[in-house]
Amino acid sequence: MPDDPETGTPEITTDANQAAIVAAALEEPSIRPDAATKPIVDVEVGSQISDPWWAYYTGKILLNPDKTLRTEGLQNTELYEDLLRDALVRSNLQTRRLAVIGKEWDITPGGDRRQDQKIADYVERVLLNFDFDAARYALLQGILTGFKVSEVMWEYSEGDVWIKEMIAKPCRRWSFGLKRELRMLTRANTFEGSPVPDRKFQVFRSVSDNGSPYGDGLGSALYWLVWFKKNAIKFWMVFSEKFGSPTAVGTYPAGTTKEQQDALLQALAAVQQEAAIKIPESMKISLLEAQRSGSLANYEMLCSFFNQEITTLIMGQTLTTASGHSGRSGSGGQAAAQTHEEVREDYLKADADLLSNQLNNQLIRWLVDFNFPAVKNYPKFWIRTAQEADLKPLADRDAVIQKMGLRFPASYLYETYGIPQPEEGDEIATPLPASQGAQVSTAGAFRECKCGHHEFAGPKSPDWHAEYMEMISPMLTKLTREGVGKVETWLAQQQEPPTLEDFQANVKRTLGESYSAIDAAAIGGMVQQIYEWHKLTDLLAVPSVEIGFGGADVRSVDFLSSLDHFYLSKFIDNSDAERSMLNFLKERYLEGGEGLFGRGDPHAVTEFVSRLKSHMIKVSNGQADRIIDTAVQRIRNWGHISQMHDMGLPEAEIYEPTAECPFCEEMNGKVLSVKDAYANMQNQAGMTPEAYQQFLKNRGQAIVDNIQDFIDRSEAPPYHPFCHGTITARFGA
Repeated sequence: MPDDPETGTPEITTDANQAAIVAAALEEPSIRPDAATKPIVDVEVGSQISDPWWAYYTGKILLNPDKTLRTEGLQNTELYEDLLRDALVRSNLQTRRLAVIGKEWDITPGGDRRQDQKIADYVERVLLNFDFDAARYALLQGILTGFKVSEVMWEYSEGDVWIKEMIAKPCRRWSFGLKRELRMLTRANTFEGSPVPDRKFQVFRSVSDNGSPYGDGLGSALYWLVWFKKNAIKFWMVFSEKFGSPTAVGTYPAGTTKEQQDALLQALAAVQQEAAIKIPESMKISLLEAQRSGSLANYEMLCSFFNQEITTLIMGQTLTTASGHSGRSGSGGQAAAQTHEEVREDYLKADADLLSNQLNNQLIRWLVDFNFPAVKNYPKFWIRTAQEADLKPLADRDAVIQKMGLRFPASYLYETYGIPQPEEGDEIATPLPASQGAQVSTAGAFRECKCGHHEFAGPKSPDWHAEYMEMISPMLTKLTREGVGKVETWLAQQQEPPTLEDFQANVKRTLGESYSAIDAAAIGGMVQQIYEWHKLTDLLAVPSVEIGFGGADVRSVDFLSSLDHFYLSKFIDNSDAERSMLNFLKERYLEGGEGLFGRGDPHAVTEFVSRLKSHMIKVSNGQADRIIDTAVQRIRNWGHISQMHDMGLPEAEIYEPTAECPFCEEMNGKVLSVKDAYANMQNQAGMTPEAYQQFLKNRGQAIVDNIQDFIDRSEAPPYHPFCHGTITARFGA
């Protein structure tokens, strides 16, 4: 078939001629057109349903070709899920899954544009907003069963699509259609199943050598090892019972009555347990010890063999899971242990890459498509499995070699130390004099001095966001547990089920009262640390200027502390936090019904309380992260403005490193009056948190149309939640 006349590219086959193309390719492969003119065949020619030896499909679905399941007369993999009842199988699989979950992960932008970075940052925020580790752990059960399905619970909030949670589903609920599409078994369709909605179910699938959508799980090979081990243990127990104690034998003279015989039998049974018994003189009891032809060691060796085979199958080796197994020592044992550790790392990397690829092809794409239409280059989720190389010894060696006069190309340094080569137009980092240290102050990290007489000499900023969260998170968790305990007490006191509205209002009020008790002194201490660091430590090296900490700074710290305490103690009133909690209460109330109030299952309250506690801990941490992210930027900018004011600098420039929204993107590079910005701070420092909230409402929205108003008033960032805008000094002005 000819090339497309418009583009000159090979013609794409359509549904109308697919069958003919495939038939021709199968029947007469020798007369195909040459490579320059042949059509592109975009259908699978060698599918399972065209395989004359493939008998594993019926009607609309492909059957699981797993031979172990078919031998046992089963279709679903519940048989393999039962293998987790074996302690060794569960332990080894848990080790393998946790090895993946324990590694850090990254979201890599799909390109170099600012929008690509924005998309990647959003995806990362969404994944951090729910229990993503638990979701990935559940998916990795597919290593055992061949595949695993999780339902994605999408949530719409403030114009964005988020993920509320991912709920793992049992493998027995699923089949796959003739095109490998997922189908869900229901009460109405228990065999073929029904089609599922698009972008709803994440599937993790182990690699299949034959292209089976059910994957090739370890369960098929593990099943018989566990089965034989279980039976070996059963016979071991029988053997121990039989030969562990002698058999009691009683004899009685002829003519003994039935009652006397029964009494003797009872005495024989008592021999096994009692210290003393009594019998007539005419009867005798002796102990008959069985002659063993075997040994208990045989059973132990057999079970040890199966344990080693199970461990080898799951982990690829045994030395990293069983100490003293081989009895080897010295260099030979160390070499073997190193080899086994490398095998374990290979398994870890393979599992991590497989999970990452399948999340990228499904969940990550869906999330991006929902929020950023028409994206072509998607961000990538990757799990970091490689050990971080210690480059310091190599850097020390290279420095010595360079001093000796040996020359090497600059490309060696870029490649060895993973530093990107600068492109035309990039700002080039220059080394500071040795007396000033190696770090550049964040106060001037984005803009060098225009006059050439000043330098930035402050140390690197601590990760204040992480430190703040590390302090706040345990507090909120403790308050959540206390609040939920009060909710549990209230539930137990109810005689009649309240209305849903009363139920939600009481729970919200009870939890709200608990969160209001968050430690204000601890928050104030953290705020003062951040403020002082950015005013007194993160200094611009300006000659003859001394920076102090005065009464205005005390008022600023007091205001910022009370503001953070206000937001953190009342986060439950935020629209998204409130909506999340009320939706949860609504679902659990309707599911639990009157069982929550003493009329049904007594375990219902326990289950509800446990779920509420878990849900609110997740919500509180998410809200705290949002509040603290913005708070740290506000404190930082206030400290810098105060510092610039004391130095007498007239102007500051706004820098928006992430450009979270069109407003921030436009504000990047705008100039503010330091004097006016400082006056704004002092004015706001006299407000209550409630008055400050009203001030934000009155000043107008941070939208592009209002930019000039913000500039005229010298309004410093942050301008909205998650705003990362900062300010830099303009010496040359």
